[in-house]
Amino acid sequence: GGEPFLQLQCDELHTCWFENIGNGKFIKHFLPAEVQFAPVNTILSEDVDNDGKMDLLLAGNEYNADVMTGRYDASFGCYLQGDGKGNFSFIKPSISGFILKGDVKDMKIIQTSAKQKILLSAVNNDRMKFFLIRK
Repeated sequence: GGEPFLQLQCDELHTCWFENIGNGKFIKHFLPAEVQFAPVNTILSEDVDNDGKMDLLLAGNEYNADVMTGRYDASFGCYLQGDGKGNFSFIKPSISGFILKGDVKDMKIIQTSAKQKILLSAVNNDRMKFFLIRK
């Protein structure tokens, strides 16, 4: 019985992260403005700089958009350095070397037998992109 569908509504379009404080309660934290320029399709949490603190790698864009609005392609990917207290700072691509153009749909990090970390990124209608994480 009953209706098979429940209509939902989204009231927040910022890219943010949620801190689980227990008992089913969460605190919303906004990510820096540089993350908000385009849709984010994938986020990885990884200690990129080996300082013992979690960092974030984000990528996205959306090329399959309505003809009237055009595609959403303002992102070149973002590396956010974490301070271990829940704050994240945008690191410029010219400093980090993380530039990921295109309609990015997913990212994964693999570790080679030589203990190197490699970031794999799936870009829609394009070749996969690879980054060696050097730290």
